[in-house]
Amino acid sequence: MICSQKSIHQFDFWRLAYYNCLQSFQSAAASNKSGVQIDLIIDRKDGVVNLCEMKFAAGKYALTAIDDNSMTAKKASLCEAIPRRKTIHVTYVTTFGLEHNAYWNNVQAEVTLDDLFDV
Repeated sequence: MICSQKSIHQFDFWRLAYYNCLQSFQSAAASNKSGVQIDLIIDRKDGVVNLCEMKFAAGKYALTAIDDNSMTAKKASLCEAIPRRKTIHVTYVTTFGLEHNAYWNNVQAEVTLDDLFDV
């Protein structure tokens, strides 16, 4: 876990927001549901938690029903682990962005390699 009080200004959805912790998350499988693994969680001081999923693709990444169901399970597991007063934003970190299909509307933010390495 990396905790800091630094400001992140590179991305529009983080502009002027401060974060408390960067971490990953894994929940064990229970008898009635499977476990989940979250690639990155950004717990911001403004009450928003970015649930980040990392995806690599040679072009724009197309979300599928499987991706959508997986993210719904991850969001539900994270909801059980964080305080109720926090809002969860689904964020995808991809090589070239997301295709705008039926599942794209369930994503609050996306970050590309260009965003990460833009100087």
